[in-house]
Amino acid sequence: MINIKDMKFERNYANRFYLFTIFFQVGVSLLLGFLGLTENGDYPMLMVASELMIILPAILFIFIWYFKQMFVENDVEGYKSLSLSERFMFKPIRMSTLFMCVLFTVLIMPLMTFCNLISQLFVENAVADMIGEIIGFPLSVGLFTMAIMPAFCEEIAFRGVIYGGYRRSVRPAAAMIISGLLFGLMHMNLNQFGYAFVMGIAVAMLVEATGSIYSSILFHFIINATSVISAFSLKTIYSESEIAALYSETVSNDNILPMIIIYACVSIMTGALACKAIGFIAYLERKPNPLSLLIKSRNYEGNRIITPCLVVGIIISVVLIFLLQ
Repeated sequence: MINIKDMKFERNYANRFYLFTIFFQVGVSLLLGFLGLTENGDYPMLMVASELMIILPAILFIFIWYFKQMFVENDVEGYKSLSLSERFMFKPIRMSTLFMCVLFTVLIMPLMTFCNLISQLFVENAVADMIGEIIGFPLSVGLFTMAIMPAFCEEIAFRGVIYGGYRRSVRPAAAMIISGLLFGLMHMNLNQFGYAFVMGIAVAMLVEATGSIYSSILFHFIINATSVISAFSLKTIYSESEIAALYSETVSNDNILPMIIIYACVSIMTGALACKAIGFIAYLERKPNPLSLLIKSRNYEGNRIITPCLVVGIIISVVLIFLLQ
């Protein structure tokens, strides 16, 4: 256990990182727009830039945490010093666990699709434009910009910096739910918010079950790579312009409602299996079942997750979502 002072540091550290990242993204985006760099049509470079806006603040805050560890008084009662690999969960996972992580990812996919379809009753599919742009480039470019970079950059930021701080300082349920909420808000549109929120909670449970951020990176990569490969597989049947039109076509409520019903039924079944899978993963790694952590409450002597930085960050994110909608 760590003492209350350091628990509060971890919580404040996570919340300040999110607020800083939002300001950093807005500032860099305005600068790129002012310089006219967002209008050159180089979509892969814009995707890379968007991920750099997430990983660069993460690297900065990792250094902040590291130097804090170096200069902290090690004789403080209750303090437990951690290495970078321990704090940010760079822990290898066994092969059996790896296969179960893949299975867990596949079982969560229908639930994410269900959330995506629900959001399309109210807003357009935000990923359609991305897919329509990226299919004009080689598959390797699509996988790098839409699967590899997001999986690495976003997981280091949201599961390493944010969830890693929360899990040492606040209740497990609050840590998983709020880190998922922030992950959803970071996407800056209502369509992606829904399924990214679900994904954020799912990967937090996976990290808790494995004790390794590599499991969440794998989860994230599989989710994004599946979408990219599916789009590129259509190139054997359709032209690039036809695929772009297909993805950008608005789904009518008449067409989407039957799909919602089907995915709702499938999600119930696969969701139940996913709960079994996450429990088995925790068993393999000799960790507590994350589902039990969501239900049980731990007493942190009043150390709440809400701080002014978190509130301001959430408000700014919500305002930006509606401004950009």
